Amino acid sequence: MAQNASAPTAQELTRSLNSRPPQAAPVTAPAPVRAPAPAQAQRPAAAPVAPPASRSVPATALTPATRMETRPASAPVASTSGARPAPVAPAPAPAAAPAQAPVAAPASAPRPLNAAAIAALPFRIDLKGAQIVERPAGPTAKVYSVRRGDTPLLMIYTGPQSDYPIYGGDQAEVAGRTSIIVTEGMRRRAVEHLFRREDAQPADIHVWVMAMDGADGDLAEQIGQTVDPR
Repeated sequence: MAQNASAPTAQELTRSLNSRPPQAAPVTAPAPVRAPAPAQAQRPAAAPVAPPASRSVPATALTPATRMETRPASAPVASTSGARPAPVAPAPAPAAAPAQAPVAAPASAPRPLNAAAIAALPFRIDLKGAQIVERPAGPTAKVYSVRRGDTPLLMIYTGPQSDYPIYGGDQAEVAGRTSIIVTEGMRRRAVEHLFRREDAQPADIHVWVMAMDGADGDLAEQIGQTVDPR
């Protein structure tokens, strides 16, 4: 093929390129680098504040007995059955107090026997200024008390069976009676007498001294020795 006369040859292109001043390649300016900002001092994270402890105890930590104690007194108790509560019956009216029975008046002190009553006794006695009264003892027995004022001197029992002897001492039988003799120093005293009869009533007449000392004791012994069955 015939080359085009007007077209540059390779040698010409080479020379043309070599004869031009070299062009500097465009230099791209680097992007400005920003200085890192000074690191701010980091504050330590605040520790989480625990919420204040509640005064109430969790329900899961309570025993059944504790739950009952912590329940307000006014709180109603829920019914588990769903039934309506039974109506409360009104309290019965207080019964009237029974009428008190009249209090019997205290029995009056027995009165001393008069002369007619003394004459009807089953025994004779010289009271020597003292008084004699009758004490209740039963349907078939009687007890008499010889007194001077408020001082008892001796007692006399009349009935089927007496509790003889009362005192301990020497026994002596004189004039149809059995006596108890006690010794006090150089003195012997008759302090008890018993008349026991099989063919008369009362079967036993029993006399015993109550006062043992001083003038009352001497008077009681003297009166006791004057007792004699009728």
